[in-house]
Order: sequence, then C-alpha cells, then structure tokens
Amino acid sequence: MTLLEPGAYATDFFSTGSLTTAPALPEYDPLRERLASMNTELGDPATTGPVLLKVVDAEEPPLRIILGDLLPFVRETYGQRIKTWEEWQDESLAALRRDPKQLVPQPEEKA
Repeated sequence: MTLLEPGAYATDFFSTGSLTTAPALPEYDPLRERLASMNTELGDPATTGPVLLKVVDAEEPPLRIILGDLLPFVRETYGQRIKTWEEWQDESLAALRRDPKQLVPQPEEKA
C-alpha cells in the first residue's frame, strides 16, 4: 500500500463552476496569504499516470510519496512539530504518570 500525498494540480478545481465556497473568515487571512506566497508549481495530471505506475510496479514501493514540490514545506512543518514535541516531552510523559528520567538512560554514578 502506498499513500499518495499530492500537491496542487492544474485542473479546474478552483473555477467558479467547480467549487462553491463560504464567505472568507478574517481569522484565516494569514494562512491564505502564506498559501498565496508559496511558489508552487502546478502538477500536470497527464504526467502523473506514469509516475503512479512506476510506484505500483516497484519491487518495494514507498509507504508514502509526495507528488509535487511539497518536500520543503513538509520539512519545515515537521521540523517545527518535532521541535515542539521535544520541548514538551516531559509534560507529555507526565500526562501518563511517567518519570522522563526513567525512559532516558542516565549516566552511571562512580563508586
């Protein structure tokens, strides 16, 4: 099984005949601005088929594959998440009533 994680494609998805949207909420303005500023190359649906066949025919296909130029965004996003998770690891373990010191090897005391 392979999970496909596609980026943006050159389709009519955002056309007025294809998509109906609710009025924009100002709380999402920063996100809209960030998405608009991303230098994203739109994928061509016609060139995706051969890539998918290569994945399907692979002797050891990947569990996940990104289709498009999303890897820098994914690196940044997960880097920030990992940093936060590491900073709050003690609290995460405390929520399970675990002492973080018991899970990390401690230096041996000299006799």
